[in-house]
Amino acid sequence: MQSSASKHIKVIASGSLLEAAVAYFELGLKLTPCGPSPAYELWQEDLRDRRRIETLFSDDEVQIGILCRSSNIVVLDVEAHHALRQYVRDRGLTLPVTFTVRTPSGGLQYYYRATTGASYPEALCPGVRINGNGTVIAAPSLGRVGDSGAGRYSVIEVADIAPAPEWLTGKASSLIPPSPALAGEAVKDGIEIWELLQSISPDLPYDQRMGVLVAVHQETQGADPGLHLAIEWSQGRAGFTPGEIECKWPSLAAYRACAGETLATIAMTHGADLPAIRGRAVIRQRAKLRKTHDQWTLQDLDLSNVLPLSPLSDLDIERDLTMFEDTSSDALDVPVAGAIRILPPPTPAAMKRVEEFCFSALPADAAKPRLTQNHLIEGILQHPSLAVLYGPPGAGKTFYALGMAHAVASGEAFGEHKVRQGAVIYISAEGTGGIENRLAAIPGPRSPKLVVLRSQVDLYSSDADASAIVAYAQRVTRTQGKVGLIVIDTLAQCFGGGDENTAADMGVVLNRIAAIKDTLGATVVIIHHTGKDTERGARGSSTLPAKAETVLEVRREGDHIEVRATKQRDLELGWKHYFCLETVELGLDDGRRRVTSCHIKFVEGNSSVTAKAGGFAQAAVLKLLPAFLAAFGTEYRLSEGCDAGGLIQKADREAFRRYALSLSASDFKGKLTPRNVNEAISSLLKRGVLQGSGDEIWLKA
Repeated sequence: MQSSASKHIKVIASGSLLEAAVAYFELGLKLTPCGPSPAYELWQEDLRDRRRIETLFSDDEVQIGILCRSSNIVVLDVEAHHALRQYVRDRGLTLPVTFTVRTPSGGLQYYYRATTGASYPEALCPGVRINGNGTVIAAPSLGRVGDSGAGRYSVIEVADIAPAPEWLTGKASSLIPPSPALAGEAVKDGIEIWELLQSISPDLPYDQRMGVLVAVHQETQGADPGLHLAIEWSQGRAGFTPGEIECKWPSLAAYRACAGETLATIAMTHGADLPAIRGRAVIRQRAKLRKTHDQWTLQDLDLSNVLPLSPLSDLDIERDLTMFEDTSSDALDVPVAGAIRILPPPTPAAMKRVEEFCFSALPADAAKPRLTQNHLIEGILQHPSLAVLYGPPGAGKTFYALGMAHAVASGEAFGEHKVRQGAVIYISAEGTGGIENRLAAIPGPRSPKLVVLRSQVDLYSSDADASAIVAYAQRVTRTQGKVGLIVIDTLAQCFGGGDENTAADMGVVLNRIAAIKDTLGATVVIIHHTGKDTERGARGSSTLPAKAETVLEVRREGDHIEVRATKQRDLELGWKHYFCLETVELGLDDGRRRVTSCHIKFVEGNSSVTAKAGGFAQAAVLKLLPAFLAAFGTEYRLSEGCDAGGLIQKADREAFRRYALSLSASDFKGKLTPRNVNEAISSLLKRGVLQGSGDEIWLKA
């Protein structure tokens, strides 16, 4: 029953985006490059040259679009799966097996070769569109999911593109009446079908599994409950996935003529006890159930005409009856053993969620370790991600954010942290009067890849400003390269008429920010304030920190400022930055007064990535040094200034090394040697966990 798909279709199903583009081209389809969704098409061109295609689609940012009319194809775009099934079933139609794609949102796209001269309507029924004139995003391109997500188009039916059925044109004359034999056939009890399926293992060859699906489709006349039974039978085992069954279900009517076997016949060959199954079905059909005080009780049970197929005790009968709902309805429920009350069959909305679950499901045995992290600023920001930088007014948030922004724009390290270079858009919605001076105070040559927008934006009232930011970022990309970072300073100035204390309003704004992030593939840093009680964190709805991958807190004590991560979804916590604001004289104003601004200056030795020891030798040094300092250290007062003043204990580095080597190796996980002790001390000094000067070392104050 499986189609012999061409080699090009197989390449599309399993190859890279570039390989798929070439395969579409060789199938005779006309391509156009697009962004992640048709709303952000980068060009409108019909590509007819293979070398141009190979050049264009080697860029990961470009997605594959197919021009339907030029390609002579028509695509059945299905969002409401139940609507298509009902449309096909009610009219006795068959949906030909063809090349089928699942969209990132869980919809299905059936590709067909258009009939020459045929005219197709824009919609078949509610939830089912017919695309014969526009552009369709093709697998394996990246596409949008709602307002805040993205995913891939994927092939789920590896089959050649079939000719379009005549009834897609919507002509009444093309509708085929239902089969009289099928229309008059009595549908089996849903539980009876389930019991028959229980005797059939889904671990069967493809053709036999398809035969079971066809038999279930025939027994239930293609109704949705039959689909649910088929999914439940195959789910979680070696059969089809729920998404594959959902895709194939409307087209199974085409196999009825050649199916050959009923479900009962198939089940019998797998050892099903047909008389016992049928006997239990008769009992259920004759039982009259009445619900009293939320319990199912037997009332007026008539067994006079029950066939004596197998001995059934009263306990057996009661057990069978308490497993199921009242079978007087037409619903075909999947049984749940031991339940007195069970949920009704899934609604179309629930089945759509099931499809979303299937799309995101990851079997444990398929998980692979993520050994590399995609950093924007190593150890601080991932790429792409959503981050929040918060603190009280005057804490230095803007200076720190500008420092990060310029590091990304210039490609220079941010303190001790490597960065991934990219263009930066800094939305200065608060304090726009001083932002130019703060930019001018950045030391060294300033990067043109950092662009500041001196304007408030409204991310609450409508999509207008969010779309404008995306369009502007795409314009920046053409001259400065891909935008890697967007800074929003501050969130309160981008809230329009919304209330940041309300979860619903905060959700609206964050969804638009997430859409900006996902569309551009950029990291977004939101600058936000604390409330009156700074210990309670960022002000407003808790939705903000919950949605963010990274949350950074800024605290100021006198001239010294601390930045620490209070949340990192995939990166390590534990690092802190300490910096002061260094004053820069910019010139004289009209009254001959000095004009100054500031930039951040990391305090030497206090920008360590983490205080955690790396390796047993470093752990040994950190364990032994406090005791050695207490016994043999000399007291010393640090100088005032950017470094915090205070008394410390200093020790001779060589004396401490000899002390460490004199201890028993059994006290540590490995043997201490002169080399690994020296390397451990040097590494801890470099990371700022220890401090030192000349031949002396001490613990960080």
